[in-house]
Amino acid sequence: MAPPNQLFLVLLIFLSIFSLSSLPTSAIIPKANVSLPIPSSQLVEKLCNSKAVQNRRFCLKALSTPEVIAAKHTTQIGTLIMKLGAANAKA
Repeated sequence: MAPPNQLFLVLLIFLSIFSLSSLPTSAIIPKANVSLPIPSSQLVEKLCNSKAVQNRRFCLKALSTPEVIAAKHTTQIGTLIMKLGAANAKA
């Protein structure tokens, strides 16, 4: 079982991505393909420097992978973060 801090971090990142988008929550569905409203470097900075993030190294590592950098939509980033968090929790 994953430590609660890692699960919280994954959930925080996933929810932060969607809260930074300009969509109402009712519009967020798995295949929505919503474009990012701000550059990804600013998104990474806001997420990883948040006081709620306890493992900044994992946050930076997860958000700096080539797949996440190349992602064009919040749903892609959310899916990748969830996969990375699950893999990190198993390790």
